[in-house]
Amino acid sequence: MEFRPWTPEDAAACLAIFRSNRPEFFAEYEEAEFHAFLEQPEGPYFVVTAANDRVVASGGFVVEPAAGRASLAWGMVDRAYHRSGFGQFLLIKRLELLLLEPRVMAIDLDTTQHSAGFFARLGFAVRRITPDGYAPGMDRIDMRLSVGDADRAALLVRLGAR
Repeated sequence: MEFRPWTPEDAAACLAIFRSNRPEFFAEYEEAEFHAFLEQPEGPYFVVTAANDRVVASGGFVVEPAAGRASLAWGMVDRAYHRSGFGQFLLIKRLELLLLEPRVMAIDLDTTQHSAGFFARLGFAVRRITPDGYAPGMDRIDMRLSVGDADRAALLVRLGAR
């Protein structure tokens, strides 16, 4: 596995990953939003490649230093590679980068009920559930990981142990 910054040449692969996750993890209307994001990312965006250099996962984040928080953005793994460790690798790499920013005290994300357990296992807590928040049958789950100074050190140790 390789974690590297996204380039515009990765756009087609990222869109294919998105499509592989519809309709369970993303609503159809979100593809246009994701495409617009790829044309002008709001923050750092990354890809994970498999041994054959195929892009199999992507995700980024947006840092709001004045607010003391960051938000994870458009994280996804090609459906064919679910449960193969790529999602955890992508998440840990993004968290490691965010933990280097001392002004970030919380990391937020929104996801569906289908992925919330994955994030909960790494310490994210549910803040709000909006039934059908994305589409019928797709609840929006808002989650947060607190990374105060004491939490930051423990989290870095925990991430390094994975």
